[in-house]
Amino acid sequence: MGWERMLRIHFVQHGFNLANSKIDARVEQGFAVVKRLWGFTKVRYRGLAKNANRAFVALALTNVYLLRKRLRHRFARNGGKRAAGPGATPWWTGNPGAKPHSR
Repeated sequence: MGWERMLRIHFVQHGFNLANSKIDARVEQGFAVVKRLWGFTKVRYRGLAKNANRAFVALALTNVYLLRKRLRHRFARNGGKRAAGPGATPWWTGNPGAKPHSR
């Protein structure tokens, strides 16, 4: 195998690893929040339903916790009221000044 081919494979692998590491970091951040804030480091046996319910609640709270800045900004912009109406942009778009699409 020539060094040119090895270098080309290296750059392809580097691009692949870079794309995957961004996704991995985003996913692992949520699990770090679950472990640190809501004490999900050790799971005690309470039955499958209770453990599953606890996990679902912790993951739902993690979503809210990770979006807290966007949510705070969104509600503060509307005077503490939820945006409504046909021209309102959803809070999850992350673009509070976005214009609605014309159809």
